[in-house]
Amino acid sequence: PCVPEERQFYEEAVAQVAGTEARERYLNSVSGDLAPSREVVLLELAVDYNATLRIEEADGDAIKLVVDLPLEGLQN
Repeated sequence: PCVPEERQFYEEAVAQVAGTEARERYLNSVSGDLAPSREVVLLELAVDYNATLRIEEADGDAIKLVVDLPLEGLQN
């Protein structure tokens, strides 16, 4: 089950990952003095691996986080 607070976190994180400032947010998160944010893993997938993320509804109170990774053309 996904409580409403977690659902909101994932919805906001996926929206930010798709935004134009994703790279800047990622670099600030990993290079700053503060502890990395919870969204840093999602940002890393988008920035370093060119992944696209989306949320899909699932049964009950669950959500499905879908991460599409391009398997060709990765430079890492």
